[in-house]
Amino acid sequence: MIKNILSYTIAFSVGIFIITYLLHLPHIITNKHNIVNEYYRKNYTINIPLDYLFVLIYFIISEFFIYIFNIKSNINKTITVGVN
Repeated sequence: MIKNILSYTIAFSVGIFIITYLLHLPHIITNKHNIVNEYYRKNYTINIPLDYLFVLIYFIISEFFIYIFNIKSNINKTITVGVN
C-alpha cells in the first residue's frame, strides 16, 4: 500500500512538473496565460493538492470498475482507466 502511494505521488509530481513547467502544455492548449499562471503559480499550494486528490479519486473509481467487472488483462485495464 505504501509503495503504491509513493509511486503515485512520484509519478504525479514528475508528470505535473514536466507537463506544466517544462513543456508549458496548459499555455499551449488554452492560450490563456493569465489563467494558467494564476492556477499553477499564484495559487499553487491550493490547486496542486486538489489536482492530486481529484486524480487519485479518478484512479480509485477506475480500480472499482476493474474489480467489479473482474478485468484481468492489462490492455483492458488501461482501456477502462481511459474510458472512465
